[in-house]
Amino acid sequence: MCLLSIVRRMLVVMVVVSSLVMIQGQEFNLMYQVLEEQPEGTFVANIANDLIRNLSFTAEELNNHKYSMFTKDVLITNKFSIDETTGIITTGMRLDRETECEMKKDCELSFDVGFYYRPPNKDTLAVGERIVRIAVKLEDINDNSPTFPERAITRNISESVSVGHIIAISPAIDKDMTGNNSVKTYKLFPSDGAFGLNIEEDLSGNQEIGIIVKEVLDRETKSSYRLTIFAKDGGSPRRSGSVDINIVVTDVNDNTPHFDIRTFTVLVKEDHPVGSTILTLTAMDEDIGKNSELSYSISPRATSKVSETFMIDSVSGELYPIKQLDYEQEKQYHFPVVVQDQGNPVRSTEASVIVNVTDVNDNAPQINPKQYLFNLSESAKPGSFFTVFSVVDSDRGDYGQVNCSITDPRFRSEYFQYNYWRIYLDKQLDYEQTKVIEVNITCRDSGTPPKKNITSIVVQVQDVNDNIPVFPNSTMFAHISENNNVGDHITTLKAIDIDGPGNNNMRYDIVGSSRFVTLDSVTGEMKAKKVFDCEIQSSFEVPVIVMDAKFPSMNSTASVVVTVQDENDMPPRFTKPLFKFNITENLPAYSVCGTLTAVDPDASNNFVFSFRDTEAVRNLFKLDSRTGDIRSAVKLTREDNIQYNFGVKVMDPDKASFRNTADVTVYVMEDLDKPPVITFPNRFNNSVSVPFNSKTGTLIGTIQAIDDGRDGQIILTFTIEQGNEKTLFRLNPLTGKLTLARAITSEDEGDHEMLVAVHDNGIPRHTTYSYFTVTIEHDTANASFDYLPIVISLSCLTVIIALTILLGILCMKKRDKKRREELKKQEQGVNIYTLPPGNDPDTPRYTSHSSLSRKKVFDEIERNSYKFRDDVMESSFQEEEDDKISDLSHIKDYSSHGSTFDPGRKYMKYRQNSFLGRVDDGASDVSMATDSGRGTSDEDINSNRALMLMHTDSDQNSSVERSALKRSVIAC
Repeated sequence: MCLLSIVRRMLVVMVVVSSLVMIQGQEFNLMYQVLEEQPEGTFVANIANDLIRNLSFTAEELNNHKYSMFTKDVLITNKFSIDETTGIITTGMRLDRETECEMKKDCELSFDVGFYYRPPNKDTLAVGERIVRIAVKLEDINDNSPTFPERAITRNISESVSVGHIIAISPAIDKDMTGNNSVKTYKLFPSDGAFGLNIEEDLSGNQEIGIIVKEVLDRETKSSYRLTIFAKDGGSPRRSGSVDINIVVTDVNDNTPHFDIRTFTVLVKEDHPVGSTILTLTAMDEDIGKNSELSYSISPRATSKVSETFMIDSVSGELYPIKQLDYEQEKQYHFPVVVQDQGNPVRSTEASVIVNVTDVNDNAPQINPKQYLFNLSESAKPGSFFTVFSVVDSDRGDYGQVNCSITDPRFRSEYFQYNYWRIYLDKQLDYEQTKVIEVNITCRDSGTPPKKNITSIVVQVQDVNDNIPVFPNSTMFAHISENNNVGDHITTLKAIDIDGPGNNNMRYDIVGSSRFVTLDSVTGEMKAKKVFDCEIQSSFEVPVIVMDAKFPSMNSTASVVVTVQDENDMPPRFTKPLFKFNITENLPAYSVCGTLTAVDPDASNNFVFSFRDTEAVRNLFKLDSRTGDIRSAVKLTREDNIQYNFGVKVMDPDKASFRNTADVTVYVMEDLDKPPVITFPNRFNNSVSVPFNSKTGTLIGTIQAIDDGRDGQIILTFTIEQGNEKTLFRLNPLTGKLTLARAITSEDEGDHEMLVAVHDNGIPRHTTYSYFTVTIEHDTANASFDYLPIVISLSCLTVIIALTILLGILCMKKRDKKRREELKKQEQGVNIYTLPPGNDPDTPRYTSHSSLSRKKVFDEIERNSYKFRDDVMESSFQEEEDDKISDLSHIKDYSSHGSTFDPGRKYMKYRQNSFLGRVDDGASDVSMATDSGRGTSDEDINSNRALMLMHTDSDQNSSVERSALKRSVIAC
């Protein structure tokens, strides 16, 4: 017994290499044997040793070979495993031959193994990959006992049966079908009674057993018998099974039904419809009545595969499939059928049915990738081979011829060997564009119509560090409230690196250093490093950098502008402790006295004004809490009071403790307001010339005005109301200076008459207007000779006028000589009025000269009034009659408030070529321009630069006195 155990153990691990075949120099088949029912991990083969012996590999090559299971059918791959380094194949589970190869004498399991050479220390694709087909024959052991289809059966038998009658019994079935392990003997118990055991072989060589009648039966003597049949196999140890048979003796049914033929053969396509008849069984019974009624069925001896695939109509005998036939799974079914009558005893007969299944193109190619998920670097070069897949089409002939393709242009497939195909990379991959690629493999057979199948494998593109991490914007903005705590969160930086995991791990840092913030290098969180004060610093900028974690790292920079948000932490304050305001008396109620001003260092600038004094002040004044405007509540007069003093306060409405106070003094001013007087331009001098080549910003002149109202509290402003449509000029509103606003063009030549206005700041506001003409001189540098005739004409005209004037002067001299003679005859005295220098023309001082000689008169004039110019040879006053003396009472300034001249006064003016000398044009600040000769300015009137003789005689002095005065001056 011990020796037998040792032998069995040796058989468990024994592997016999029965054949080693090389086909076409590349394809290898290896066959091995292993006993069934061995534990998981049982040694099957060492294919490395077998390959070395037959392919002459060296030991170094052997050490660098790798092995892998190529077959992807889980029904096979779960049963075996292979060590990728040693090439040792072991069982993956306990194998049961009867399960793997049911009802088959030979049980062979096959699968494919790939082996390839991988150079050491190199992470490269497979080199020289080959495939070997392994066949493992599963050897039977006696591990199954014979079993009958039923544990107990009952048979009815007529008492009239003759000796030798056989009652058919289904034989025992032993799943161990090889050698002595199958059923070998049957025994009947009891063996010495009325029945015996009959054993025969059918046409297929299968044993048929039956109970044979050895004695005449007599139902009245004994109506039933209990028998047991034992079946034993020839294995070691021997196994047995039994069936209990109950025989009931009945009355006579003496004819047995029989089939027309002993074997029914039919050819059917595998796509035959389920439930459709493929064969009708026919049998006959010579009995009549119930004894001739036949019933058809599949013999209990048929395998479970047959009973699960076919069914027979018990009445019609029609045989039909109850599930879809499949040529690729089973090509032929061979099973017994039974017909029995309804007599008593029942008589039955068996026949054989052979169903041959023919192939149709009903199977699409089955695609089996080596694996369904691959990792492939984006740096892999086009043309690299990275996997294989197998294709199996169960159809035969042209139906099984397969062609495969890949639609993705980045990959291509190529036939390898056996039914294997390789997949190559055809185009460069980019992880940032596509991280996961679903590669569809399409395989079609050559049937008509062709059938196809599509299987997908997934390629995960592996990233390399080829992209720079970047911030979303070059300038980012954040904010934090003032009075923060150190360590308070400001913002979190979020950069983007489109590289994959591992390459997109980023680190943040501050460029240089910062005294304001800290930055977490991993999370990018920026925190306050100090307490901020918006009033001291409202914002700051932090340069930052982001780098990836690879070496060398890739980086980019940006700026973070942090705004310090204001909090209400500062009280408002008045801009000065005392506000002084003036208001003109008798103005209507709600007239503005002045405006309080305050500042709040907080950004919100939120404060309100209010009085802090008694109701008496509130009855006189109103204060706008938001604008700070102080208005009169009633009409104020100087008779009531000329000055009011009261207190005001400003406070933050959100924090009552934030407040400030100030004092206010309101002066009630006398209503002496008069409109401003424009002294230049005026009626006598209101123009100026500007050379064409003057530059932008050149000063043209200054608008001058005076206003003696309200004790010097008046502020004058200047504006151009009309005439500056071309925006050639710019008038300073505070100084009145008129300058060129832009370069002069040829379109600007000529006169530009403008209406200028002067405004005071009184209530109501007064405005005075005056016209002012600016002449842009002709561009002499670019003048054309086309004007030469005009110049010549003007020159001739000038000569004629000069001769005429000279002739007039000679005539006047002659007339003056005559008048001097008449002067001697005058006996009446002459009153002469002179203006002492430096006195106001509006309040002249008078000096009277009576009965003086001509010499003394003019000596007095020279002494008290004027300085004569030495280079003036002679001059004359224009002689006018009394009714032609210039009456300037009509002269008015362009003012909405009336004349600026006293209409009761009369003036005489002298010509600018008189002996008193030429008056300088003091109203114009342009040195290159000259007076237009249209008169003197008001400034001239109030100075010694022009001679004005004024008298206020209301009774109109006698013509004798005026004539005498004129003659005296002329004579001088």
